[in-house]
Amino acid sequence: MWWPGLIIAQQILYFGVVLIPVAIIVEAFALYQQRIFPIKRAIIAAAIGNMWSFVVGTVVMALAMLPWHFLVDELLGGTFHPFNKIVTILLMFGGSIVLESFVVAKAFGKSSKRLFLPLSIGNLLAYIFLAFTLSGFTIQFGEMPSAIL
Repeated sequence: MWWPGLIIAQQILYFGVVLIPVAIIVEAFALYQQRIFPIKRAIIAAAIGNMWSFVVGTVVMALAMLPWHFLVDELLGGTFHPFNKIVTILLMFGGSIVLESFVVAKAFGKSSKRLFLPLSIGNLLAYIFLAFTLSGFTIQFGEMPSAIL
């Protein structure tokens, strides 16, 4: 069984080698610019948040979308209805920011509210890229299956 959350998780795992370092750099710069952390600590904080989001968040958010699909798919006419794709991206995007903010706040003794915006920036770039792949924009690398749904 395939659903948009699982496909986004697949895309995150596949493109994570590129997306995660870019997100770490962007978020570290934002954390530094907002004067939340010195640059070295900002890089460490962004790396910790992104690794938690990548390892834990990707799996949890993909599975967390299953109840949504059991409840809503019949009303919309299918799992891959455009509304489902949008909701999946928005919920996974929001979930990744909440998870990163929570983890970094706990690890470094900072306010989650203060971390939310800087950590949103890297996630926004990554999820814009993932939205393109989910919308049918395909990038062919090796044997990766097409993202056209």
